[in-house]
Amino acid sequence: LARGGVMEIGAHTLTHPALPALSPPEQEREIRDGAAALEAILGHPVRGFSYPHGRYTDETVRIVREAGFAYACAGVPSKGAALDPLTLGRIGVSDCDGDGLLAMLKGRARVG
Repeated sequence: LARGGVMEIGAHTLTHPALPALSPPEQEREIRDGAAALEAILGHPVRGFSYPHGRYTDETVRIVREAGFAYACAGVPSKGAALDPLTLGRIGVSDCDGDGLLAMLKGRARVG
């Protein structure tokens, strides 16, 4: 997948904990060590992150930002007026083909 040029593989943490339940140092270890392990496998830096269980706090976002990620996906987007690339929302995608995916995206967001 990583070499195919179609998909980008992003980090998720080392052991998939609910990050808000951890102390800031524990969150940092999970985030940084998870990224380092993935980068060692892929052989290149990882730009994206996904919050386990879609959950985060302001402190979690700060740690992700300081870890150097360009963007991060959450369960729901941030509630702020400006779109923060470190709290992007995501949608569940069912088993479908490309046309089905496009129809799903058009029903939830502006596409094309």
